[in-house]
Amino acid sequence: MNQSNRQNRFIFMRRRPQSLLGQIGAFVVGVTVLAVSFVFGAFILAAVFGFVLLLGLVAIVRGWLLKRQMSSDPGVSQSNGETSGHDVIDGDFTVIETQRSNRKND
Repeated sequence: MNQSNRQNRFIFMRRRPQSLLGQIGAFVVGVTVLAVSFVFGAFILAAVFGFVLLLGLVAIVRGWLLKRQMSSDPGVSQSNGETSGHDVIDGDFTVIETQRSNRKND
C-alpha cells in the first residue's frame, strides 16, 4: 500500500460536510441515531430489570411454598408444641461399655 492510499483511506471519517445543508443533515442523522440508541437501551434495561424482578418473585413464592409445605408435614412440630400424626420420642443416652463383654468368662 503506497503512502497516498494509506492517507486517503479513512479521510471521509475526518472530513466535515462543506455545505450548510450537509452539516444540518449530518446533525439530524447523528441526533436520530443517538435518540434511537437511548430508546433501545432503555428497553433493554427495562427487560433486564423485569427479568430480575421476576426471578426474585419466583424465589419468594417458592420459599413461601416450601415453608408452608414443611409446616404441614406430619411429624413436624406445630406452633403449639404438639406433633401431628406421629409420635416422636426424644431422649439422651450415655454409653456404659464400648466393647461387648464375654459372658462365658464371667
